[in-house]
Amino acid sequence: MGLRLDGQCINHKRLHRVYCAMKLNLPRRTKRRLPTRIRQPLVAPAGLNQIWALDFMADALYGGRAFRTLNLIDEGNRQVLGIEVAHSIPSLRVIRVMEQLIELHGKPRALRLDNGPELTAIVFTEWCTSRGIEAQFIQPGKLDQNAFIERFNKTYRDEVLDAYVFETVEQVREITETWLHEYNEERPHDSLGRVPPLMFMPRPLTALESSFKLCPWRGSLRSHSKDFSDTSAPRTFVVTAIIFPSTLSSAQQMHLPQKHSAHCHDT
Repeated sequence: MGLRLDGQCINHKRLHRVYCAMKLNLPRRTKRRLPTRIRQPLVAPAGLNQIWALDFMADALYGGRAFRTLNLIDEGNRQVLGIEVAHSIPSLRVIRVMEQLIELHGKPRALRLDNGPELTAIVFTEWCTSRGIEAQFIQPGKLDQNAFIERFNKTYRDEVLDAYVFETVEQVREITETWLHEYNEERPHDSLGRVPPLMFMPRPLTALESSFKLCPWRGSLRSHSKDFSDTSAPRTFVVTAIIFPSTLSSAQQMHLPQKHSAHCHDT
């Protein structure tokens, strides 16, 4: 219209070719619209597997290649359930990690997460619905509504990501696994009364609450509540137990084999 007002006559097809050659036909970037999020109360649950919190972190290797981490904690005792480290973590991989944790720890009632594309994807939200897990999305930009996992992210970055120079993703996984053992079982937490998470609120599958009982005749571990043929039950790997002959009576020692070896069952 401006060219015509200036008295210039130009074909509209040629004008369109020039317009495209100058790359003026690129689509405008529009703001991603999200549904209205309701503010969820941030209260520490009284039990385990009530609310799990998820969040992503990003860093780079020494060579410059980026990698990401998916952090998951149980808000009941602040235990870190797992940290997935990879160069790319799409929605399908998030679902796979969640399935592995559910098989190990049980299903949570709800998930507290932000509005990242991996967590708002249709495939992930449909998976939550099919599993009967409530997805509690925080309001956009309100990181304080996911404060438990955000506080852990700071500790993880200060003590692991910023404390080492990584050359491979395998190094990140190895150092993270060693650090997680100390974080969950040895490191005192101020918010938990200066005790580690697994001491503050231990998981049901601990040594004290295990359904396996030691048999004094064979030094093996046997279950009195589960059938070993039940493949639907969660798989539990029981450590080896050793019975020393000095702790048994003379009648019991007569029934021991010549080699006092321990037996380990995989249930």
